[in-house]
Amino acid sequence: MVDAENTAADAVLIELDERRRASLGRLGRHNRYLAREEPDGTLIFEPAVVISELEARFLANRELVARIEDDRGHPERLRPRRRRSPRVVNDPTD
Repeated sequence: MVDAENTAADAVLIELDERRRASLGRLGRHNRYLAREEPDGTLIFEPAVVISELEARFLANRELVARIEDDRGHPERLRPRRRRSPRVVNDPTD
């Protein structure tokens, strides 16, 4: 038996206010969405995340991402790094 409360067929009426805004209420489970309108008027909301340009460039470098993932899968390859002493900042009250 299918739980009627959790099926995709459940519909919720959403009305727009005078500024054409809508509240997703109990439907919205994410904070950001990419939205588009299909030719038949259907609105599609896809959960979205915002990333920096730097992160996007990193993720676009498939070879580098693959190397990092491979290295993370092999902790025996880790090499100890020398610890640097903490940087001393001049105190203007000195």
